[in-house]
Parts: sequence; structure tokens; C-alpha cells
Amino acid sequence: MNESDALNELVSSAKSSFAQAQTPADLENAKAQFLGKSGRVTELMKGMALLSVEEKSPAVPPSISPNRLSKPR
Repeated sequence: MNESDALNELVSSAKSSFAQAQTPADLENAKAQFLGKSGRVTELMKGMALLSVEEKSPAVPPSISPNRLSKPR
């Protein structure tokens, strides 16, 4: 599984967990699972920090590239 597949699986899993949350506590637990101190996104980001610039560039999907986030001039 490459980085893009891992990211897509993570996003799919997060969406599913958030959609299945039936109470505020369920939602908080799902949030912690993905975004908490030792959450899956946090662990993924720690791994990204170890990659070289060349390795990071192809892993960034176009939908979240910095160019798409900048304000129009």
C-alpha cells in the first residue's frame, strides 16, 4: 500500500467513524482516534516528517496542495 492509498483509507475510515457516531461522546471518541495525541492522523504526520522533500511531494494529493489553499490574487 502506497502513501496515497494509506491516506485514502484513513480518510474513508474517519468519515465512516464520524458518520456512525450516535452520541456526542461517540463523536469525541472518533475525533480522538484520528486527531488525538496518538491518533492515526498524528502518527501519519510524524511519519511524513521523516520523509525527504522529494518523497513528500508526490504524496500530497492535488486537492490539498498549498497552491489550492492560497488566496486568489
